[in-house]
Amino acid sequence: MDNSFLSKVEQIKEEYYDKNGKNIVFKKSQKNECAKEISANFDLNVLIRNTTYIIPNTNKVYFNYEIFKLYANSDNYQDIYNYLLYLIDICIDNYQNFEIHMNSKSFTISACERYKTFVLLLTQECLKKRGNYSILLDKFYVYFTPNSISNIIQICSPFIDSLVKPKFILYDKKESEELLQNFLHH
Repeated sequence: MDNSFLSKVEQIKEEYYDKNGKNIVFKKSQKNECAKEISANFDLNVLIRNTTYIIPNTNKVYFNYEIFKLYANSDNYQDIYNYLLYLIDICIDNYQNFEIHMNSKSFTISACERYKTFVLLLTQECLKKRGNYSILLDKFYVYFTPNSISNIIQICSPFIDSLVKPKFILYDKKESEELLQNFLHH
C-alpha cells in the first residue's frame, strides 16, 4: 500500500475533526460524516483497492479494517462488498476455494454496531452467490483480534453461516504484527 495515499486520507480525517471538533457523544454519526467526507475527496475505487485485494498468485483475499473504517458508509457499502465478492470469485475461479485474511486492528464493539448493516448485506450476498460461499471458504484469519471478541461474535453470530464459524482462526494482538507482516510480504 502506498503510504502517501494513507497520509492523504489521514490528512482529510484530521482536517475534518479540526473543523468540526471531536464529539464525546454521538460519535457514530460524526464518524459516518467523516467517512463521507473522505469518500468525497478520493476516488472510491482507489479507496476500495487499498482496503481489499488478492495476495498475488494465491487464493488469499486481504481485507484491511484500518482503511475500511476511514471511508466506509452506507452510501458505498454496496460498492465495497461487490468488489470484495469480485475478488472472491477470482480466487474461486482459479483455486476452487478462497481464504480471507482480515486486519481487525482497532475494531471495537461500537465498530461492530456501526458496520452491522455492512456485515449483514455482505453475508446475504455471500449466501446467494455460487450456491453459498460458506462451503468454498477454506479459512477466515483474523489478525489483532479484539479483547471483546466474544461480545462481537455474539452480535454478528445471527448473520454468520454455521459452516463458517469453525473456519475462523483468531490471532491475538501480540502475535498478529509479525504474522501479518510475514503474510503480506511473503
